Amino acid sequence: MWQEGRGLMKVLLSYGMGVDSTAIALRWLEEPAFRPFKSWDEVTLLTAQVGDEWPDTRKLVEGHLYPRLVEAGVRTVQIARNGHFEKDGIGVLADTHLPSKCHTDGLYALSQEYLDTGTLPQYATGCRRCTHKAKGVPLDAWIKDNGEEGYLHVIGYNADELKRVERGEGYTALGDLNRVMSYPLVEWEWGRKACEAYIHDVTRQWWTKSCCTFCPFATEEGVTKRFAEHQLQAAEAMFLEYQAMALNPRSTLYKKRSLKDTLLESEFSFDHAKHLLAEFISGSPWALYRVRRHVKGMSRRSVEVLDRGSKMDMAFAVEKFGRIDRGDPYWRVWLRRKGTEQPWGEELLVAMPEMVEPKTRPGFEQAWSELGDE
Repeated sequence: MWQEGRGLMKVLLSYGMGVDSTAIALRWLEEPAFRPFKSWDEVTLLTAQVGDEWPDTRKLVEGHLYPRLVEAGVRTVQIARNGHFEKDGIGVLADTHLPSKCHTDGLYALSQEYLDTGTLPQYATGCRRCTHKAKGVPLDAWIKDNGEEGYLHVIGYNADELKRVERGEGYTALGDLNRVMSYPLVEWEWGRKACEAYIHDVTRQWWTKSCCTFCPFATEEGVTKRFAEHQLQAAEAMFLEYQAMALNPRSTLYKKRSLKDTLLESEFSFDHAKHLLAEFISGSPWALYRVRRHVKGMSRRSVEVLDRGSKMDMAFAVEKFGRIDRGDPYWRVWLRRKGTEQPWGEELLVAMPEMVEPKTRPGFEQAWSELGDE
């Protein structure tokens, strides 16, 4: 508990809409003895909207938490980043004591960034850089403009996540604001199951996990069932993976297999999702891309658009450059295959929906020229 004698302290709860931070908010609302403040006037609930949240999370927040916040008069702020880069800044979606709409669409969704770049969240290092970029950076930007010195920043890491507490994952240091970090669930010794049980006792609802629909870290049981209940989100996630794998067949959403295989080989029917995915692919403008990748310690990539046209026009265009592997689900021709020792390069041409923005990383052309002819 926050100690008396340290003076009036603003309290900021980073509200991620999931089980853990919801358990904190509800316990504060239901049990005054556990509040680290004297008045709700001192409290702000701050949410960074990524833009790709599950629909059932939005319904739970709007139906069971927001009405309680309105009754208590709690300031509720929702923010989102304006674009791909930190310099694009953030926008305020809502700043109110009467929250009613959960703005889960955000402004520049993380999925849009992945469509623009033809990539997916990276799981290789286990570090959730997407969390830092889409949540941590916007949160700190808002706090820097609105925070006061000497405030309590409450984070919903639970007692099962002590390593995350040690890392402070997703949050940067704002030492100039004299922020004091607080992890109530750790203090209460509440793990995930305790949080779920408390929320159910208060709301009579089993709260779902808050995360992006295409999160590769959401590997708990039930994610496939959740996709089955939300076929549009299943199709959108498969389309992200389709684009990434067109540029790099190794870019599956999950570490050991693709999302598409995971869903279509499950016990659930995804006929509607498959239909939607086919519509996304066929209904998009198409282009012929040249992709080169150079690896020497770090990986550099060059993506160029060589031609634009209909789906069939681009399929015929790529066939002019070489033999297409008929077992490959893409119209793709390999001009250079990945090597076995670094430095190595690979080059391919692929016909695909025109979503990915052309880009060549600095220093790429020099590094590529040093590979020589294969």
